[in-house]
Amino acid sequence: MAAPGPRWQTPAMPILAVTLLAGAFLLFMVQPLMGAFVLPWFGGAPAVWTTCMLFFQTVLLGGYAYAHGLARWPLRRQAAVHMAVVLAAAVALPIAPDEGWRPGPDQDPILRILGLLAASVGLPYLVLSSTSTLMQAWAARLFPGSPYKLYAGSNAASLAALFAYPLLVGPWLGARDQATAWSWAFGGFALLSLGSAALAWRRDAHQQVLAPEAGPPTPRRTVLAWIGLSALPSALLLAVTEQITADVSVVPFFWVLPLALYLLTFIVVFAQAQQPGPQRVAVAAALGLACFLPNAVWPGLPLITQVGLGSGGLFLLALALHTELVRRRPPPARLTGFYLAMSLGGALGGLAVAVGAPTLLTTRLELPALLLLAPVALVLGHRRAAWTVAVGVAVVGTASALTPEGDVQARYRSFYGSLRVELQRPAGADGPVIRHLVDGRVSHGFQVLSQPMTPMGYYAPGTGIHRAFSALKGARKVGLIGLGSGTLAAYGRVGDVFRFYELNPDVIDVARTRFTYLRDSPAQISVAAGDARLVLAGEAPQQLDLLVVDAFSGDAVPAHLLTAEAFDLYRRHLAPQGLLALHVSNHHLDLPLLVYGQLQTLGWTSRYIPHRAPSPLGPYVSKWVLAGPPERMAALGFEPRPPPAVDEGRTPPVWTDDHSPLWPLLR
Repeated sequence: MAAPGPRWQTPAMPILAVTLLAGAFLLFMVQPLMGAFVLPWFGGAPAVWTTCMLFFQTVLLGGYAYAHGLARWPLRRQAAVHMAVVLAAAVALPIAPDEGWRPGPDQDPILRILGLLAASVGLPYLVLSSTSTLMQAWAARLFPGSPYKLYAGSNAASLAALFAYPLLVGPWLGARDQATAWSWAFGGFALLSLGSAALAWRRDAHQQVLAPEAGPPTPRRTVLAWIGLSALPSALLLAVTEQITADVSVVPFFWVLPLALYLLTFIVVFAQAQQPGPQRVAVAAALGLACFLPNAVWPGLPLITQVGLGSGGLFLLALALHTELVRRRPPPARLTGFYLAMSLGGALGGLAVAVGAPTLLTTRLELPALLLLAPVALVLGHRRAAWTVAVGVAVVGTASALTPEGDVQARYRSFYGSLRVELQRPAGADGPVIRHLVDGRVSHGFQVLSQPMTPMGYYAPGTGIHRAFSALKGARKVGLIGLGSGTLAAYGRVGDVFRFYELNPDVIDVARTRFTYLRDSPAQISVAAGDARLVLAGEAPQQLDLLVVDAFSGDAVPAHLLTAEAFDLYRRHLAPQGLLALHVSNHHLDLPLLVYGQLQTLGWTSRYIPHRAPSPLGPYVSKWVLAGPPERMAALGFEPRPPPAVDEGRTPPVWTDDHSPLWPLLR
């Protein structure tokens, strides 16, 4: 390789580095941006982010493949081709998705999300994905020394973008403003890329730059190790993120935190001149696996503890796996092939969790399986006695992560969640038989077979929803967001019209075939499939006497059903004297405080009704908020009563579609 002259080294290297850093920053800024943009369009499901990550990892693979193929050409030809591709990506701006991509009830959500992202951000993201590898490959040709530390720098820029989004961008800019600002920033990046390509062109024009000697071919076993040691951390990232968002809330912060820790492992391992030995890797892996045990054994842990343990376990396991990956990295002449194998592994890991698991598994077994596979992969690289301990911990962690189940009658798994129907007899052989609908550890309704039309649990006599139905006389027109087992149909009377809105097709099937509430209710029952906000937005005003929002009976919160825009939609569908009832039970978030703030902006009176109801499955603590125009609430005998947090002096936040911070609601 020709030695670079001093007059080229001074201007070229900083421009390559700045281009690489700017590309990495934009690459990871656009991920939560686009995820947050489309989340409300697809019902706020945890799998929205998993599918987005599948897209980003797949296009990253395409970008690395493009850089790998381009790097085989003379430098001047590389520069010319890359200039053309960058200009084409700039023409594809802006990136805000068209409203026509909003899904219909019969459209596959995974394919819809992938198509939406490809049409809106596909080519710009491909260019950004290729930048780090391409700039490192050019630096390897132009300058002496290893370019691998540039990869650590690119991950540091990516990390900065991930924290900038929830702290600086998300709170201050709406979704479309974010997309516009990012598009302008990409224009600046495009100018930097053109400058880097021009410098490479000039250098090759003045002094032919040859590719460095590559040495002997990389063994196939090593390439497979690159792929496997990249696939496992990628799959763990998505599985842990989906677990956190399913248990807490689908908001960008819970996407960003695991992804940031995942990137931090790249920074650590690529910045080190010498990788730690197998004993230290074994300790990191064992500690990472141990982090998952408390969440499995004690499901009622505080929110911060749950998120911290899950994220910490991910970090330690990914650090161990990425350490082994970097220990096998090739000389700089083969870095593009190394990065290509890494990205292939990342895409395969994402494909396994986003598509393979929902398709092939009827319950959430992917995380326990990955906890077992991670140390096995490490053992293949180091046949040391220390790894026996890691494998033992993995087995214990896998067994502990499996939730004890009753007599399972049916299982369902889809984009929207994992369900099972159980038969239980909690009081023993002489007790009642109960059919129970469960998602993970969350109850979505049950039916006592000897009392099939008696509402219990969250809906028992004395609860807020019981009081709402009891206050409304005559024939009632009722809308109900969230179906579950269909328990609320038990409140139907002759002449009533009940219309349920349910996102998950499996839930509709379960309620119709495994439970009898819908079939036996005296009311006229209909079920609308699809996200409630999208379906209601497309319907004429319903003039409802009562609208029930019952989509929060777990810990995960579909934030788009609690924003100011959602409450405006609810008001549009209620009759002038209609009543709104919201089920706001939650272990981690003070949803009554949020709802109180939203209702204040509507000028409505609200009544907070907590209740503890006995049931064959144990006591159910429910929290309901009833609300409506002041004169209507007074006529029904519902005096205003704020939630306890208001009496304590806490300020109610107001969520919008563009901004829904969790921190003011933490218990």
